Amino acid sequence: MRVLCLSLGILIALVSGASANWEYARWGMTPEQVAAASKGMVKALPANARTTIAAANLRFAAEGTHRDGNVLLDVRFSFDATTNGLACVSYAVGDPAQNALLKEILIKRYGPPQTEGGLPAIGLQQLAWTKTDEITLMITTGERASVLHCKK
Repeated sequence: MRVLCLSLGILIALVSGASANWEYARWGMTPEQVAAASKGMVKALPANARTTIAAANLRFAAEGTHRDGNVLLDVRFSFDATTNGLACVSYAVGDPAQNALLKEILIKRYGPPQTEGGLPAIGLQQLAWTKTDEITLMITTGERASVLHCKK
């Protein structure tokens, strides 16, 4: 279910145009440039470890961690499979106990979400921001909250 939601989020995020970038990474950077900008927190994956989502024309090619205040995030970077330029960043808290804190951080940074939804029957809450980039927060009861942040 989580993979399906992430894949759908990627496809939705790719349908739009202006961007705001993400932390130290700039849209269009290569995996090696993202790793260098992270100051050692992210590593570019070797070619044989990179995976492609053909339907979205995206390739996971760098991963690592990022600290946002008191929250340590596991981060994965997706690149346009044709141009090799950074297109999306996905990240998740390390502990479900920090789900609410991640939500607070995003609301403080981007303001109230433009849309809210989910599937209450399975404990899924989804918040989305679309003003500068396509940002979707997914929180499922008992699981780690995750964010998909893609250039618009």
